[in-house]
Amino acid sequence: AVVSTQSTGKHLLTLVRAGRVEEAQKLCITAGQPWRAAVMEGWRLYHDPNFHSDQDELQPVEGNVNRALWKNCAWQFCNSAPASTDERALYGALSGNLKAILPACESFHDHLWAWFKTLVDQRVEGELCDGKLPPDYWKTTITPEMIYETIGKNKMSSGLYHQLQLHLISGDMTALLTTATEHLASAGATVSDKRFLCHLLLVLDLLHPGFAPPPSFS
Repeated sequence: AVVSTQSTGKHLLTLVRAGRVEEAQKLCITAGQPWRAAVMEGWRLYHDPNFHSDQDELQPVEGNVNRALWKNCAWQFCNSAPASTDERALYGALSGNLKAILPACESFHDHLWAWFKTLVDQRVEGELCDGKLPPDYWKTTITPEMIYETIGKNKMSSGLYHQLQLHLISGDMTALLTTATEHLASAGATVSDKRFLCHLLLVLDLLHPGFAPPPSFS
C-alpha cells in the first residue's frame, strides 16, 4: 500500500502540520485507503448548526460527536508496536499526544510546532470538557513558559535566530535586546546579522511606539 511507505507517511505528516488535513485525506483516498482518510476525520470538533437555527431546512452536521472516544483510540494506536514513527506523530498531532510527535521531530521548528500544537489542543479541551480523555492527557499541563524553558535548553535552539524567535513568541523584549546586544558585541557577528538586527529594531519600533533599545544597541 502506497500510504504505508515511509516517504508518504512523512508527506501526510507534513500536510497535517501545514493545516492541510483535507489534502492529506485526498492523498489517502487516491492511494486506495479511504478508511485512513475517515480515521483522520475523527479529530474535528462537533458542531450542529441546527441546534440554534430557526430554518426549516436542516443543515449538515460537522465534526465528530464522539471526539473524546476517537482521541482515546488515537492514543492507543500511538502506543501500538506496528505503528511507524510518522504514523504515531500523525495521529499524535491530531489528538494532542506530544510524546508521539516528538520522535518524528528533527529540527528546532519541528519541536517548537509540536509543543505549541499540543498546547493549543490542551487549551481547546480545557474549554470544552466534553468527554473522558485519555488517562495521560492531563499528566503534564503545557504552558508557554515550559516550552521556552524546554526548547531553550535544546542545543538546536542555540543559534541567534532561534533565540530571537523564542523571545518574540514570549514577548520578552528585554531578553531579545540582551541577546541581540551580546551577539553584536561578539566576534561572530556578521554583516548579515547586523543588517538583520537593525531591520528587526525598526520593525519593533514601528509595531510598538515608544520602544527604546538600550544605548549599547546603537
